[in-house]
Amino acid sequence: MTKPGFKFSGMINSGTVKPPENATPSLIQQAVQAVSPAPEDVVVPPAPAAAAIVQSPSAAANEPAPPQGTQAVELQLDMIDVSPNQPRVYSDDEELKALTESIAMTGVRFPISVRILESGRFEILAGHRRFAAAIEASKKTGKKTIPAYVHIRDAHDALLDTITENENRVNLTDYERALALQKLAAAGLKQMQMIAILGVSQATVSLCLNMLELPASIQAVIARNPKRFSSGTAKVARELLKKYPGELGEKALLTVVSDIVDGKLLQQQLRSSVEFLITPPPAGPAVTTSSTPRLVISDAGAAVFSTHAKPKDRTILVKCEDKRLDVEEVERIIRDALQKAVREKEENPKNQQLTSDS
Repeated sequence: MTKPGFKFSGMINSGTVKPPENATPSLIQQAVQAVSPAPEDVVVPPAPAAAAIVQSPSAAANEPAPPQGTQAVELQLDMIDVSPNQPRVYSDDEELKALTESIAMTGVRFPISVRILESGRFEILAGHRRFAAAIEASKKTGKKTIPAYVHIRDAHDALLDTITENENRVNLTDYERALALQKLAAAGLKQMQMIAILGVSQATVSLCLNMLELPASIQAVIARNPKRFSSGTAKVARELLKKYPGELGEKALLTVVSDIVDGKLLQQQLRSSVEFLITPPPAGPAVTTSSTPRLVISDAGAAVFSTHAKPKDRTILVKCEDKRLDVEEVERIIRDALQKAVREKEENPKNQQLTSDS
């Protein structure tokens, strides 16, 4: 496998640094001068310092010391690019908001890591969330720089750095891990190498990669909130597509997957819900079929109630999924709500039937 342009690794440090023959001298000089003075045995042609780099103030006493022989520098936010290797597709808005507020108040306490590109720009290796929050915070504070450690990495090593950092800092979801594995496979890594890099089992690697066999339309829905759709559920989805091939099966699966990702159904309800949608009505006179069971979900994502309307039988089933609920109290609340709806109907005779707004 041929590696691109820069072929070196490690953090820029205060030791002897010799630019490779195929690298642009001025860029190497910029990176070295930004982090440490050039040693006497390194001859670097004069060049203006990179506009993106400003000398960092000394680190606060309560922050971790930078790696031996290195120091963080302040980089202009508009000189930094996100990594194309970033596997995360979902970001918790509340967590990002909290991080933004923290950075606006106290600044970025832990520098991000970047690599220098041939263009003179920088690409993030680690710290995408801090970078995104710093951009949002800059709209309030006006601060246009962020502290960073500048590494020298080729594209191959940058890929490994970004994926392992994401896996180690906050576990990837199964779908995000599948995207990471796809990038590693494209870089020529074998399954055993992936297992060693990510620290997962061979079964996990296989299950995650199989998620990418789902239709693109379904993957796009999963990406909205991959925390709610595991590789095990994706396996059931593939089985359903084999059992119900064609547009009908994919359309039904897409509907149910969307409900699961939006928190209206549990993952365990995938098979029964899809089969309910696909199974044709019984032969004979046309009848109104039952609705799909629906869930009432708490803010924490737990199922509280499930409801199932059966128009043919003129019944509505309400099940208390949370065992802590007092069933008799729930029944009283439902009765009171129905009594209120009846009274409102009687007071307004123009209403011919009770509606969902009642």
